Amino acid sequence: MSYQVQLSAQADEDLSSLDISIRTAILQRLLQFAKSPSEGRSTATLAPYPSGQLVQFSFSLEGAQYWAGVVFQYSQDEQSLIVNRVFAEIV
Repeated sequence: MSYQVQLSAQADEDLSSLDISIRTAILQRLLQFAKSPSEGRSTATLAPYPSGQLVQFSFSLEGAQYWAGVVFQYSQDEQSLIVNRVFAEIV
């Protein structure tokens, strides 16, 4: 089942703080993940992040290896993934 992706104001702010190439890479992987979210996810409660599901991505970009995490919840109608937080770091 494929889901729509909705960004919270905080997630939009998180993405806006990232370099455009990193932001693009994360959004591409997030959209791919939304096509089949049961793959590669783990339940997580991350203080101070909201409770929800954590999906992690790793990718190479411009010679550097990155790790990114997206905290999301399913919408009440289970048609969308509501993204609450987005973060990334070089590993």
